[in-house]
Amino acid sequence: LGPGHHLVAGAMFRAAECELFLGRIANAERLLEQCAEIEAVTLGSSHPGLANTQRLRAVCCMARRDFDGAMALLQASEMAYHKPLGASHPMRASCLYLMALCHLEQGRVDEASKLLNECAEIEGANLGMDHPARANTLKVKAQGLLEAGKPGEALDILKTCQDMFSRALGEDHPTYAGVLFTMARC
Repeated sequence: LGPGHHLVAGAMFRAAECELFLGRIANAERLLEQCAEIEAVTLGSSHPGLANTQRLRAVCCMARRDFDGAMALLQASEMAYHKPLGASHPMRASCLYLMALCHLEQGRVDEASKLLNECAEIEGANLGMDHPARANTLKVKAQGLLEAGKPGEALDILKTCQDMFSRALGEDHPTYAGVLFTMARC
């Protein structure tokens, strides 16, 4: 295949995921940079495969608290997913979610809320309105509102999350307990 083949880039991507999981961010970033170079040549600069790599690079940036760098990578990934896959593709939702986390880390709750709303709409359309992933997205939005001093708005959303998690996971699930804890903070 050769070192410049897109399947080699795929193996590098998987290795980078492992490095990131192990907390070796610099190693992950090095692998992802090489992966992105190969994919840009073999797949093209607007291919969803390259967008996956850039999205994981953004996660590395976030781990280093480089939210500006992460946002640049996520915005490019979101556009790359949007064009060929459509506005309501789950991979686009994953970019919106990560972009919202960047905004929350920087105290920009309104920007994060807009992105999380769109993410929840996409998740609802693809996974169902009561899916735990959608409930988690809404919970993150509520946590941001709570941190921004809006406990009433947060509590309303958390009540919805409580019902969703109860139906989907049961009241013995740790995620359900986490929602109750956040509700108690309101």
